[in-house]
Amino acid sequence: MSSAVLHAPVQKRTPAATGPRRRLRALVSPPRINALDIARALAILGMIGAHVGDIPPFDPTWPPSYLAVVHGHSSMLFAVLAGVSIALVTGRQSIPARAELPRLRFALLGRGVTIFLIGLVLELLGTGVAVILTFYGVVYIAAMPVLRLRPSRLLLLALPIALLGPVLVALAEVLSLGSTGSGTDLVLTGSYRFTAWAPLILLGMALGRMPLGRPRLAAALTGIGAGAALLVTAVGLGLAALLGTLAPSTFGPVEETSGIEETSGVTASEAASSEDPVDEEAPELGWDGYGEAFAQTDPWRTLQEAVLSPSPHSGSTIEIIRSAGLALALIGGLLLVARPLRWVLLPLSAMGSMPLTSYTVHLFSLVILVGPGGWIADNRVWAVSALALLAACTTWSALKGRGPLERVTAWAARRAGESVGETVRSPAAP
Repeated sequence: MSSAVLHAPVQKRTPAATGPRRRLRALVSPPRINALDIARALAILGMIGAHVGDIPPFDPTWPPSYLAVVHGHSSMLFAVLAGVSIALVTGRQSIPARAELPRLRFALLGRGVTIFLIGLVLELLGTGVAVILTFYGVVYIAAMPVLRLRPSRLLLLALPIALLGPVLVALAEVLSLGSTGSGTDLVLTGSYRFTAWAPLILLGMALGRMPLGRPRLAAALTGIGAGAALLVTAVGLGLAALLGTLAPSTFGPVEETSGIEETSGVTASEAASSEDPVDEEAPELGWDGYGEAFAQTDPWRTLQEAVLSPSPHSGSTIEIIRSAGLALALIGGLLLVARPLRWVLLPLSAMGSMPLTSYTVHLFSLVILVGPGGWIADNRVWAVSALALLAACTTWSALKGRGPLERVTAWAARRAGESVGETVRSPAAP
């Protein structure tokens, strides 16, 4: 799931004398953009649904199955929001000055390392969930080189990665006969592969550099996002049907089953070997059997699916562009309605203001409920988890303000940034 953004922009310290009402008012008032908090909350709720919900495969004729949209798209919405937050904490609409880059980059490093370490702890819980935080921490570090790019250049960089990245990864997979390792799983082939997230992060950074308070921009984002998602889905389904590579479901949980990531197919490396060591049909190992093993990977189909697969976490070009469109449409729509409905949507704003804490609490509650390695598929658990988190986050926001883990990451970012600032200001030692 994600983790999809699991950080809210840095807030000013709340004076000790500030009461609950003023804290909540600050949560939904400028300069804070409460629409982004609400989007984060919806992404969290979607990932909870992907982990514990009992959601049927997508069927256009059955409205309850529309909830299958949470699979994959929730974590990719986090990717876009991650980019938005990176832009917000590094200058908002203003491109940071070169003199500020060391401090900003070290602050991102401190934040990213802290989130990565929290993700490692959550992975050790044994929930079976593909924890989003380890990769999310890497995102903050990977964004360092592009902090001074303008929105247009960020978008120009994102487009070729979205179009060509999945194809290049698929090509590398078939040429290597499906060889993999911890590094390739983190960057190229895992549930949160970098080639799929990088264009979404760049898109989010471009959004964060734009004047998001303008209604005309919000309306444009909504229309462009919805149109792009519909168009690419229609084109993808048409091409897939024509080429005979149509996946079982457009949104269904092909790779996610009750919160536990499972691979339904067999990797190329597994296909190259056999369960029976004396199977005469298995290709020889080494260069002599490379051609036959390569043919068994079905490279043409693999390359087609890298572009056209609609399956969650497939990392295909279709999935990337569709998820980007849905994220744009959702963020644009919330920018239009979040301010007028700020008090009605306050619980969502509170949850979205502490997404790292909310996500962590959810995973701890999951392991307490079902134990290490256990899983559950029950929409009642989804509903109770959502309501409990919304109530808890709203109460914490009123009484304490910023979430506890958000305080930790903000402290780490501040200390890392201050340390390099002190180093730059201090005179060189003789």
